[in-house]
Order: sequence, then C-alpha cells, then structure tokens
Amino acid sequence: MKRSEFTLSAKLNLISVAFLIPTVVMLFLIVRGINYGIRFSQLERWGNEYQKPLEDVIRLLAEHSWQARATGEPDPKTANALNAAVTRLVAVDARSGRDLQFTPEGLAKRGRQEMTASNLQARLRQLRQDAAGLDDAAWQVRHAELLDLAFGMITHSGDTSNLILDPDLDSYYLMDITLLALPQTQRRLIAMIDFGRTHVGATNLSPHDLMQAKVDASHLEQSDLSRILSSAATAMNEDNNFYGASPTLHQQLKPAIAHYETANRALINHIRALQDQLPPPGWTSEYVTKAMAAWEASFALWDVAANELNWLLERRIHSHTTSLWWSVGLSLLAAVGALLVVYLVKRQLTGSLGHVLSVLDATTAELESASRQFADGSISLARTSQEQAASLEETGASLVEISSIAKRNADDAGQAKQQMQTACRDVELGTRDVEMLNGTIKSVRACGDNISRIIQTIDGIAFQTNILALNASVEAARAGNAGAGFAVVAGEVRNLAIHSANAARETAESIARSLAESEKGVELSNQVARRLKSIVTSVNNADARLAEITVASGEQAQGIEQLTDAVSQMDMLTQSNASQSEETANAAGELLARGESLRNCVGSLLAIIGRLSAAGRPVDREADGKAGGFAEPLDGRRSPIPPGVGDLRRQARGKPAGSATKPAF
Repeated sequence: MKRSEFTLSAKLNLISVAFLIPTVVMLFLIVRGINYGIRFSQLERWGNEYQKPLEDVIRLLAEHSWQARATGEPDPKTANALNAAVTRLVAVDARSGRDLQFTPEGLAKRGRQEMTASNLQARLRQLRQDAAGLDDAAWQVRHAELLDLAFGMITHSGDTSNLILDPDLDSYYLMDITLLALPQTQRRLIAMIDFGRTHVGATNLSPHDLMQAKVDASHLEQSDLSRILSSAATAMNEDNNFYGASPTLHQQLKPAIAHYETANRALINHIRALQDQLPPPGWTSEYVTKAMAAWEASFALWDVAANELNWLLERRIHSHTTSLWWSVGLSLLAAVGALLVVYLVKRQLTGSLGHVLSVLDATTAELESASRQFADGSISLARTSQEQAASLEETGASLVEISSIAKRNADDAGQAKQQMQTACRDVELGTRDVEMLNGTIKSVRACGDNISRIIQTIDGIAFQTNILALNASVEAARAGNAGAGFAVVAGEVRNLAIHSANAARETAESIARSLAESEKGVELSNQVARRLKSIVTSVNNADARLAEITVASGEQAQGIEQLTDAVSQMDMLTQSNASQSEETANAAGELLARGESLRNCVGSLLAIIGRLSAAGRPVDREADGKAGGFAEPLDGRRSPIPPGVGDLRRQARGKPAGSATKPAF
C-alpha cells in the first residue's frame, strides 16, 4: 500500500471526524455561552454579597452619627458593630474585590480611586482618633463623607458585577430594590431624620422647612415607595417564568413589603397632615420616630430582597451548570453513538470481506510458499542432475582405473604372500640360532663361575703363604745372624704371596665383570629370542591377512566391473531426469509468477480494508503487470531458472566417457 492511500477503515474514520467537527464546534459555542452565563451570574452573586456589609456600614454609620449628636458620644455597641461590619467588608473585598474591579486600575477607569474597603476602614479609624477635637458640624461632615463613600462603593459594585444588566425579570426587579431603590430611599431617610433631629423641640417651622418636609414626603412616596412596591410586585409575578419559582419569595417578601409600606405611609401621612399649619407640639419627635421606623423597615426589606436575589442567582447558576453538564453529556453521548454506528458499519463492511480475503490471503501465501519451494527445488534438482550426470561419467572413468588398480593389487598381494612365507622361514631359522647362542653363553657363564672359585682358592693360598712368610721372618729374627739368609728368603716368599694375592684379586674382578657381561648377553639373547618369536607370529598373521587380501582383491575386481555397468545405466537415467527437471523448473517459475500476481491482488484488497497480508506486510501493486513473465517478489529477488542449466546437461551429454579427470589415488 502506498503512503498516500487510505484504507477503508481510515476513510470511514475520516468521515466520522468530518461529521464530528461541527458537533465539537457547536458544543464549544454552547459551553462557552453557558460558561458566560455562569460567570455573569457569579459576578452578580459577588456584587450582592459585597453590598451586604456595605448596607450594614451605612446603617451603623448613620446611627453612630445620630447617637453622637444626641449624647455627645456614640454607643460602644454601635461602634463595635460598625468595626465588625467594616472588617466583614474587608474580608469580602479580599475574596471578590479583584473580580468586581475594586482594584487601583478598575477604580481609576471610573474616577473612583478612593472607593476601597481599606480606605473606608482607614478613614473610620482616623475619625475616631480625631473625634475629641471635632465639633458637631465637622463630625457630621466626616460622617457624611464616609456615607458617601459607602454609597459610592454600592454603585461601583453594581456597575462591575452585572447586577444592573440582570437578564431575568424576577431577579432584575429584586436587584432594582436592593441596588437602586433602597439605597436611594436610605439616603433620603438619612436627610429626613437629620432634618427632624435638627428641629426637635422647635415650636414652629419656617415655610422653607415645611416645604422641604412636604417635598421629601412626595419623593419618598413617588420615587421610592411606589417604585419599590411596583418592583416587588413584578418580581413576584415573574418569579415562575424563569428557572423555577422561589419557595420563599412570596412568603418572605410580602410581609417585608407590607411592613415597609406601612412605615413609609405613616411617615408620609404624618408630613401631609401639616398642610400649611404650624406643627403641633411633639410633631417633630413623632416625625423622627416615624422616620426611624421607615429607616429600619428599609434595611429589613433589603435583607429579605438580597437573600431572595441570592437564591435566584444560585438557582440560575445551578440551572446553567446543569445545562452545561447535560449539553456536554448529550454531545458526548451523540459522539459515542455516532462512533458506534461507524464502528458497526465498518465492522459489517469489513467483516465478511475481511474473512474471505484472510482465507484467500492465507491460501495464496501457502500457494506462494509451496510454489517458491517447488521452484527452488526444481531448479536445484535440475542443476544437481546435470552435475550428477557429469560426475557419473567421471565416476565411470574412475571405476575403470580402480578396476585395473585392484587387479594389480591382487597380483602384488600374491607376490607379497610368497615373499612373506620365505621371510617367515628365515626368521624361524634365526630363532633356532639365537637359542643355540643362548646355550653357549650359558656354558661360558658356568666356566666363569668355576674359574672364580679357583681364583678364590689361589687367593686363600696366597694369604696362607703370606702368613707363613711372616712367621718365618719372625723366627729368622729370633735366630739372629744364623737366620739372616732364611729371613731374606722369607721376605721374598712374602712378596711373592702379596703379588699372587693381588693378581688373584684382579683376576677375580675381571672374571666378575665377564660374568656380569655374560649375564647381560644372556638377557639380550633371551630378548632377541622373544622378539623373533613375536616377529614369527606377526609374519604368520600378515601372511593370513595377505591371503584374505588376495581373495578380496579378486572379488573387488569383479564387483567394480559390475559397478561400472550400473553407473553406465545410471548415467543414461540421469541425463533423462536432467531434461525433465529443466522443464519442471520452467513450469515452477511460471506457477510462482502467477501465484505472486494473485498474492498482490489479495494484498491490495486487504490494504483497502486495513488489514495486513499473511506475510504481515503490504504488497507492491506494480507486480500485477508482470504476470506474463517472471514475477518480481516482494523482497526484490527474481525467481528465474538459472541460466546455463540446459548447457550443463548438454555439456555432460557430449563429454566422452573417458574424458573425466582421473582422481589421484
């Protein structure tokens, strides 16, 4: 299979991938949109969470200021609660301040650099440090600045948390209450309470003050109360149209709205009851009381609305998350289903065809292997037959030579047998002569023994003579002058005895050496006799072997003649076999070429369905066009009949029988 081709399996897989690409793109867009919705709602939750400590700070800052004006110093409980609220604000800022852009960069883009939790905390701490040196006006100014800072941070959290862009009507109108309407109401109520506390104990109100109170009441009713009531009603009406109805929205929001409306209506009606008349005694104190009730009701409503808004946002995030998992799960299920369908189709398409082609491929592989072995065997047989024919002719010539040599060997063996018999007789005669020599040497040894005994006798006589001469000398010495002549004779006799003893001793030593040499001669003679007997035995054995060789040589000559006739017949048969082997080799080469062409076709079909041939390799499809001659196998080797096989046979036939090179023997 060429590199640029694709199998059937690869093509089906490519089609599957092509159909999966739009699904993946669509899934990516869906996931991206859902993640955007989750992120959008998460930012809203963080904004709502950020606003909670700010509302506490606003409420406690206002109360802190009012208590200081009323008693000269704030209530310690209020101061501690304010510190705790600011601490909670700093903690919330640490969690989500960066996402809500409460950073130097995010605040600078909107000109709100001072609206940070740390700045609010620092300024509150500085206010406490400077409290002893501030008069009432400066104290109120500093509180007003802190309140403006807190309200500004609420506005910033609304801008950066997507709360003001909420897409659902129920949560949007709750956001309108918590983020816009109630902070505006609380800011207005702070001004109204400050107005009431300023005029506590006054016996009359100026027309301007009276007009201001009426304007505040009108704004409180039209801009705040009506808006909040309308938003609450819309939120409750639309609650069931989005991500499921809240189980507590109606239960919690209705009482809070009713309480808020009652408190604000009481304040509004209390102001409208004045009309153009002077306020009755105690009106201002009751005004402050009713304004404080509206103030408390606004925070109670904010807590309920913020909690319900948080539940709706969590519900939306949960719904988006569920949609995300469902989208991913269904998409993956669809992809798996599509892949399963492709797999089943591919398996159905390639199963039967693959099985048939596998069987056919195995069969063609066996056929190719058998054809190759048959072709190789035929070629080898043809070559071997030609060489055998030539060898047989040379063998025939060699057998003729061997036959003549065998005859000469038989004649030479006969002559060697005769010569061996003559040598055997001579050795037997030599053995008898050695035995006679051995007897003579033994006689010489006996004579030597006798001479040795005689010499010993002479030596004894010389010893006795020496003693007599010694005694005679002693007696001559005793005789004095009368025995002088006798002493001379005794001395000479003694000398003669000494010489005789020396001569006898030397003769004995010579005889002893002669006896030793005679002993060695006897031993050598015995050894020669034994060896001659062994030679006689070997010669007799060799004579028997030569007799057998003579008989065998005659029989070998007859067998070689018969073998020569058989080789001549084998040569004729071999020539015939060589001719037939050449024709068989040609047929085997043609069969191998056809088998390889069939194997290439099967390999191409297997490559299409993505399987390997029985040999475990792709097949070269260019070989399909070579079926008319010798096919080109996959390993690059050709399978032709070796050139010259016929020439070898013809040369062997034309070579004369005796022209073969004679072997060297």
